[in-house]
Amino acid sequence: MHSTLRELWEEADTELLPSREDVGSVPCPCCGAPVLLPTLNTRASQEHSCFDDDEVLREWKQKAYETHEGNVSLRSKRLVVAKTLKVADMFAPCEAIYMPYQLDFRGRVYSIPSFCPQGPDLTKALLEFADGMAIEDDVAAGWLAVQGANTFGFDKASMEERIAWVHENEHWIVACAADPLGCREWMAADDGKSAWQFLVTCSPWCPRFLVRSVQVL
Repeated sequence: MHSTLRELWEEADTELLPSREDVGSVPCPCCGAPVLLPTLNTRASQEHSCFDDDEVLREWKQKAYETHEGNVSLRSKRLVVAKTLKVADMFAPCEAIYMPYQLDFRGRVYSIPSFCPQGPDLTKALLEFADGMAIEDDVAAGWLAVQGANTFGFDKASMEERIAWVHENEHWIVACAADPLGCREWMAADDGKSAWQFLVTCSPWCPRFLVRSVQVL
């Protein structure tokens, strides 16, 4: 998972990760030509003949403002992914890591570091339990299948239908596990919201079911 994330981040060509570049222009609402956004600390926009019409200029400025807000949001998301990847790089050589937790006055448990199982989809997918064991019965394998269906977005059906869905699609699930960059069907999971967790669920299907166990200290 770590290497897959690194390659996709360097590739910078997937909707699962924020764009590496800001949107630099907004099309003119009249002629459709791209008009560069104002640079930092510059209020004046690029000169454009259609802007002689005040209504066209007003409409373009509204779209430019929305694009600017989108760029600000992109920068924030970009920093989150870069930070997550940096932390993953730092801990990748470790055989096991441990996370401190705290309880509030209501008895709720929260992880102190942000890189934790309570984090976003990407962070959850990068974390694996240190010890593993084989699944040796159909019940355990069925629960793994349910998790796979849930993270893909097929979570409104019955448990039996979810298990059946995984078995029906096992051919490409195994292909995704073997080559996530070559076989990218996993990216369609739940509009990308749980795609990374779904990819992690694909892995135990190739070549043999596995389940992770956690040791509580």
